[in-house]
Amino acid sequence: MSYEALGDDDLPLKLRLMGLLWNLGWFVKPNVKLYRYQEGKRTTATFTDIDVLAIKLLPLQNPITAVCSAKSGKESDSAQIFWLSGVKSYFGASVAYYLRSKASLLTAKALCQKLDIIPLNEEQLQIMEERFRVRSEAVSSQLDLDTFKKIHDIFDGLKKIKLALYNYITERYWIDPINNQLLRLITAMKDLEDLSLDLGHKIYLRYYLSALFAIPLYRLVQTMVTVPSNVVRAELETALMGGELARSDREKMISAVKSYLREFAKLSTTSTIEIEKGIDFDSEFKRLIGDLSDLVISVVEHYPQAVYLPRMLDELAFQVARKPEQAARIEKVALPDLSQTDWKYAAKLTRDLLIFLQRIGALPSMESLM
Repeated sequence: MSYEALGDDDLPLKLRLMGLLWNLGWFVKPNVKLYRYQEGKRTTATFTDIDVLAIKLLPLQNPITAVCSAKSGKESDSAQIFWLSGVKSYFGASVAYYLRSKASLLTAKALCQKLDIIPLNEEQLQIMEERFRVRSEAVSSQLDLDTFKKIHDIFDGLKKIKLALYNYITERYWIDPINNQLLRLITAMKDLEDLSLDLGHKIYLRYYLSALFAIPLYRLVQTMVTVPSNVVRAELETALMGGELARSDREKMISAVKSYLREFAKLSTTSTIEIEKGIDFDSEFKRLIGDLSDLVISVVEHYPQAVYLPRMLDELAFQVARKPEQAARIEKVALPDLSQTDWKYAAKLTRDLLIFLQRIGALPSMESLM
């Protein structure tokens, strides 16, 4: 995800498409860059970028992912459609939308149908905007150009101060496995504390990262809906370690290191080594697992409403961007309003998630900022 494209001629069209998808229940982000990573490291090569990425969470099935191209210029339709088909395949997306500002897509329709891409022109977009924009939810639900510019400034500040963190949340996050996403976002939120960013910008980024955190959290919860509460903790530990095989390898490595140090301690005459205390790999991890298992159980209890979590937190982030003067009070200002909408059950889950992040030190309490 990137908010860099302020001078992009296609930006107004992208924002309209994002607004439509948001109102239809999608979690949306602009300009997701796909960089090439080799052996876990970012290279200088970029594959491409997705104009709009949209994710919809549904109970008892994998998230639906949409990749979208929004073009207002004179690009070749066939070239763009083939490009979009390749991006859809590479990203493993469920659906692809090709939006063009020109009046007719008749020549591209057959190719889109062949490649399983949904074509839209600006007239069709306007019809859907008129039909679907009005909803019962009393939320702003739109990314207008002014808000985009404010978010651009926030991310630009982060990019200048902490490039590695910026690269992760705008690029690597989207291709990481679930366990890496969860653990890295926790450290990312902790990293924000020491950065010389404006307080309102920090608060925005915390909500933004919380929204990103909610997506792999929901996917993790999907694997736990049939798991008895008394074994949730063990299942979580295995999942965060990357599966049974990775967990077994990790435990063998820890055992081997401890055995080596015990032998070394026998030969050492100048110092003593407290093996169990000195090589306590698991203490912080186990504390995290304990708090996370409580959160997962809470989410499971309201599982159908948990689909709203990423969008709820994104809405809080948007409201911080729009009203930075209320940033430190946004939970008290916004959550009561949101709880009166179709998202009312998600309001409790949002609080539970934010309390979890505060408990593990990833977020300061809002009271401490007031």
